[in-house]
Amino acid sequence: MERELPTEFVTFAVSTGFLATNQWSRASIESFQRNWEEILIQKKNGQAVMLPIFSLLYRMNIEDDAFLAREKFEGTSRLKSVHDQSIRVLELYPQISEGNTNAHKEPASRFVQIGLGLTSSYKHRSLNRLSVKLDEHTMPKPKGYRYILYTPGWSVRGAFDDEH
Repeated sequence: MERELPTEFVTFAVSTGFLATNQWSRASIESFQRNWEEILIQKKNGQAVMLPIFSLLYRMNIEDDAFLAREKFEGTSRLKSVHDQSIRVLELYPQISEGNTNAHKEPASRFVQIGLGLTSSYKHRSLNRLSVKLDEHTMPKPKGYRYILYTPGWSVRGAFDDEH
């Protein structure tokens, strides 16, 4: 029962079990349609779209709950729970889990070119604080006296101490 992803958001919403999508606000439907078009572009570019679709599905459930509260809609507006909707999406459109999830990234250890095509020869070395040897030229800074400054008239026991 494998199908291609529909081009219209409303068709996708009805196929996942939303019955009242035609009664949602126009702004919500247009926002969902824009997100749906971005998902289709990602799919066309070979990227995995399962997570964006599930995120859209979550937003659709929030919008449907808001619609139910706003319009005091009687009856059911969707057929299934979020979990059942996710399973239905995977059954109807199994190809959404395909695609490249990792973007191509350059390794961090590449040499950096500085001006005029010159390559830097600097190599960063990590230092462990235990590997540093202390001598007469490398001594730790002495720690200053740590104290708490009290305002005159106040005590450690509270502002209303009658002993003093």
